[in-house]
Amino acid sequence: VCDRALQEAEWKLAQSKEEVDKQDLNLMEHLLLESNLSRRDIVTFLLDIIAGGTNTTRDNVAVILYLLAKNPEAQTKLQEELDRVLGNGEEIMTVKQFGQLSYIRAVFKEAN
Repeated sequence: VCDRALQEAEWKLAQSKEEVDKQDLNLMEHLLLESNLSRRDIVTFLLDIIAGGTNTTRDNVAVILYLLAKNPEAQTKLQEELDRVLGNGEEIMTVKQFGQLSYIRAVFKEAN
C-alpha cells in the first residue's frame, strides 16, 4: 500500500510542469521532494507515524476505560448519552449525532 502511494505521489510530482506550490502538497509529497531522503527513509518515517498514532490512541483509550471503571457514575452518564443520541446503535453514527455527544467529548478532553 505504501509503495503504491509513493508511486502515485511521484507520478503526480512528475506531471507538474510548473513550479510546485508546496502548500498544496501532502506530507509524502513533501518528503519526496527532499533530495537527501531515500524511498526507504520515507516509508520508514511514514510507518513510524502510523505506529506512533496507534500507540497514542491505544494508551488514551486505556486511560479512559480505567477512569470510567473507577467512576461508575460517569460510566452511567456516558452510557445514557450514547443511548439517547445513538438509540439502538444499528446505524452508522452521523456528524450531527457526534455533535450531540458533549459528555463523551468532555471525558476524552479530561483524560488527555
